[in-house]
Amino acid sequence: MIWYLAGSKTDEKSRDMKYFFLFMLALILSGAIALDNVSGGIVVPKDVKIKRVVNMTYIQSNEPVVEVDGIRFEILMPERVFIVPEKPFENNTLVELGVRITNNTSTPYRFSFYNAITPELMMRDTQTLQEMFYMSDWLVGPRESDFPLAMPGEAVSFMSGGIILKEKNDCFRFMISVGDGGINFFTNLHLGTYQLRFKYKNHSAEPKVYEEASGKKKRIENIWTGEASMPFVEFSLGLLSEMK
Repeated sequence: MIWYLAGSKTDEKSRDMKYFFLFMLALILSGAIALDNVSGGIVVPKDVKIKRVVNMTYIQSNEPVVEVDGIRFEILMPERVFIVPEKPFENNTLVELGVRITNNTSTPYRFSFYNAITPELMMRDTQTLQEMFYMSDWLVGPRESDFPLAMPGEAVSFMSGGIILKEKNDCFRFMISVGDGGINFFTNLHLGTYQLRFKYKNHSAEPKVYEEASGKKKRIENIWTGEASMPFVEFSLGLLSEMK
């Protein structure tokens, strides 16, 4: 379930916007996003299992990869152990995070990095999905760069980036940027091991995008439409004092 902050109370909204600006500032300073592109945008294994869902062929392995009708989706999360801050608003933890999509078909396709990628998070011990919230102080309209083209055999990547913040109640908040300029985030996290995955969902075959040269909107074609649920990957949150 996704909750939106439009109807939140004034103090809660103020607190959430403080987190929002801390998040965006951290990503800008780290180089994860550029000031002129806050959308964050562009940039057979053994034990294979095959199943069909809505006329699509899924090939999934023990790796954080799934292939749907020749399109390979992979979670990019190089680090899996994160030292989190012990005090609120201190030494926020940056998370390198993204998705790589490889076109293994014979047809050129564009892929949506605007708002087609959604994270899911759960604690390993409970196997219960965490509630996800969405927040944005502004929305960036879709641009052609949000739909990169992958020729046959080529790959495109979306590095959303994330940040882990310490809250005042000894809990943590995990914030992940979205291509439309907003943020998906999870609250009330604790030390321990979590599982994260991304889901890709796009059914818009010819979206309209803003063309900077003409200042007008235009339709773009060759968009891959479909859905893919990537396998969960595990990562851990720990304190430096506990890891020495």
